[in-house]
Amino acid sequence: FELLDAQSDRLPPAGFDAIISRFGMMFFAHPEAAFANLLTALQPGGRLAFVCWQKLDANPWMLLPTLAAMQHVAVQRPADPNSPGPFAFADAERVRRLMEAAGWRDVSVARFEIPFASGGGGTLDETVDFMMEMGPAAPALREADSATRTRVRQAIYEAMKPYEKNGGVLMDAAAWIFTAQRD
Repeated sequence: FELLDAQSDRLPPAGFDAIISRFGMMFFAHPEAAFANLLTALQPGGRLAFVCWQKLDANPWMLLPTLAAMQHVAVQRPADPNSPGPFAFADAERVRRLMEAAGWRDVSVARFEIPFASGGGGTLDETVDFMMEMGPAAPALREADSATRTRVRQAIYEAMKPYEKNGGVLMDAAAWIFTAQRD
């Protein structure tokens, strides 16, 4: 394994036969550059497969705790919905265009919807803690006083409690699975 920046570091030319990413591609600041650079790293006929989130509204595991937090703190949505972040690749047709412009062939996208162990599969309390640290409300919560944080935690807890099953929190999730090939 090597730690490299797929946007800017020179990757071994034709050094790989496959590239796989699980929920990482949508964090590129310059996806056009990353897709082009990754293409050069594949052998002819090499394949790319990655998964990324569909829109926030299709992902209750993230939407419901965000709405609960918004009752108490201002949650900022990015001014540009395509800016790097969990939902930057929610527009599948935009992503397809980016990939094709970079030279990828046989680009396909499939919907993937499944009950999802929110918060990494922890208990309800652990899931709430995760959402407070990693969800869209996290930046506002870092600035909030302890009373506000307590109210937000309770609101998120109440929103997620109906989804508690077998010691975890199971909620619907919607992702895209992209595949493509190098000529």
